[in-house]
This record gives sequence, structure tokens and C-alpha cells, in this order.
Amino acid sequence: MVRLLSDLKFDLPVKVGLLLATISWLSYIFYDFNIGIFSRHTTMPLIVEDIPAVWGVGFRMVAAVILLLIVVFFVIKREFSQSDAKVAFRFVVLFEALYFLSYLAAAFNVWGRDYLTLIRVFEKSLPSFIDGFLLPIVLIKLFFELNPNKPKRGAIKWVLIYVSAFIFAFWFNNSGEWIGTVLAKGSAYLTQYPINLFSFVVTLVGLFALFLYSTKFISKWTKTKILTNFDLRKIGAVITLLGLYPLFIFLLWLFFGSVGGWGTWYAWFLGHGYMSFIALPITFITIPLLFRTNREEAKLGAGKQTTLNKDKKRLTALLFSTQALGIIFFTIFTLAYYIPIPTRNFLIGSEPFFSLMKIFGTLYFVFALVLVLLSFSTKIIDKPTI
Repeated sequence: MVRLLSDLKFDLPVKVGLLLATISWLSYIFYDFNIGIFSRHTTMPLIVEDIPAVWGVGFRMVAAVILLLIVVFFVIKREFSQSDAKVAFRFVVLFEALYFLSYLAAAFNVWGRDYLTLIRVFEKSLPSFIDGFLLPIVLIKLFFELNPNKPKRGAIKWVLIYVSAFIFAFWFNNSGEWIGTVLAKGSAYLTQYPINLFSFVVTLVGLFALFLYSTKFISKWTKTKILTNFDLRKIGAVITLLGLYPLFIFLLWLFFGSVGGWGTWYAWFLGHGYMSFIALPITFITIPLLFRTNREEAKLGAGKQTTLNKDKKRLTALLFSTQALGIIFFTIFTLAYYIPIPTRNFLIGSEPFFSLMKIFGTLYFVFALVLVLLSFSTKIIDKPTI
């Protein structure tokens, strides 16, 4: 008799990660919705984009609640058929598409006096257009592919396309803010301050390289659509690095401050840029997924027992420790923004938040990077059964 090793390794870290990520996502959206209600403008021209923005965040909040219910059912193993899960997830995708559509109001707000200035185009108009046009198209296509009567390969294909499209939009948004900052402050803001130059390069070059890598990997798989060729490690590594990007930039600010003086980049990242931290919670899921094998791959090992060439108990403990560091950091970070509501007098520069975020943010970043590297050095070996 031959005993196949199931692919359901590290189930608990994955489930914990799903729960942590969805709760963190909902907490962020709840914050954004509340600060939006308190801080929205009531005069032209900003009201043109603020009203759709509030509605958009409302749609996203509904999506987050539905997603949390799906994950809770999954974690506690309640009866929840795949068809029911697909229907519920379709609504998540639909409401998320409606959220991104609200960005078009900012893209076409021609009532702004600076609408046609180069700085405005890079900082708001073009990024908002990308978010409001590209992402809803992909999400609506995914909505139709999630039809229970359609094969899952189509849905997986468009999930992957959305990942690549989101990375592109994420890169475009952050790069636009940096370009706008340099246009306003001058090239000396980079050349005279190496930290700013480093942040600029990581944003424009690093994120774009991540997008190109994801596109290459995803396009290669979508041509075959063979599930056995689906490499969870690669896609997990891409999304993990994307999620760690805002943490890395934030750590640069924690350790070096607003280098070269306050500018649009810091205003974006520390104020409006709080939205970029929506990428961070996804790492709570993707880090454990780095060490999962494909169920189809496991079936290929007939006659052999597939085992990890690492100590599973230590690895699982390391996964839990990393998740704990991440959620501690995210909780402290969130409280620094939540406590001052309805004002925007954020406490990120105040003690004890400042020091605690330094400690736990650095630890989480280092542990996460170690796990990404470890995932590629951890080999799946075939060991003959007796």
C-alpha cells in the first residue's frame, strides 16, 4: 500500500492568516469610512470627488463584512458549500469593483483649478483613472468567471490577472506621488538626500520589477491553465513582497524621519497613504501559503511519500511567531490612527506608538523576509515508502 501525503500542510497558520487579514482589512475600511464621514468637504470642487468616495468606501465595507463571514465559516468548519461560497465571493468582487469605480470622480474632477497641472496629473488624475478604469474591468470579468457553472480554471486565471493589475495600479499610484513630489521640490530632494533617492528607486523600479515578474509568471500559467503547474510559492512571494513594501517605506520614515523636509510624498504616505497599508494584512495569508504544496502535485507522487526537508514543528512555530509580530504591529499602527478620530492628528510620531512600531515593525519585516527566503530553500523531496 502506498500512502500519499496530503497537501493540507500548515492548515492552521493559513486559517489564522485568513482570519487576521480579513479582520485587519475590515478595521482599515471602518476607519476610512468614519474619517471620510467626519472629514469630507462640502464645497466645490472637492465635493465632486468626496461624495463618490464615501459611497465607494461604503461598498468596500459591505464587501469586507461578507468576506469576513465567508472566512469565519471556513475557519470554524461550518457547512458552507463551494457554490454558496462562490456566490458570496461574487458579491465581494462586485462591491470591490464599485469601490474602485468611485475613483473616476477624482480622475475627471475638472472643476479643480489645478486640474491640468503636471503635478496634479501624476499625483491624482492618472492614478485615479487607472484605479477607476482598469481594476473594475478585471473585477467585473472575474465576477462573471465565478459563476458556479463555469470551470474554476477561468476564475483562477482572472484572480491572477487581478493580482498583476493591482500591482500595476499600486506601482502607478505610489510612483505618481513620488514624481509629483520631485516636480514640486526639485531634483535636489533626491540627489541631496540618499534616503529619499533610495525610497524613490524602490518605489519606481522595485515595484515595477515586481509587476513585470508577476506578469511573466501569470502569463506563462494562463497559457496552459494546468493546475499542476501552479506555483504557490512564486505567487505567494510576489504578494508578500508587495505587502511588505508599505511597511518598508514606513520603517524608513520611523528611523530617518521626513528627510529633506515635509513634502507631498510624506503627506500622501502618512496621511492619505494609510490606504497603502491595506496591502500589509495580505501577508498574514501569503506567508503560510509559501510552504503549501499543490494538491494536484501531491497526487503526482504515487508510490512515494512527499515530505518537507525541514522540521515542520519549528516552521509552524516560526509562522505563528511572524503572524503574531505582524498583528501586534498592525494593531499599534491602527490605534495610532483610530484614537484621534474624528481629527487627523495621528499619533504615529508620539510615544509609545513611535517606539513600539519601530520594534515590532522591524521584527515583522525581518521575520517575513527570512520566511520568503526560507520558502525557496525548503525543498519537497520524494522519499520511498517502506
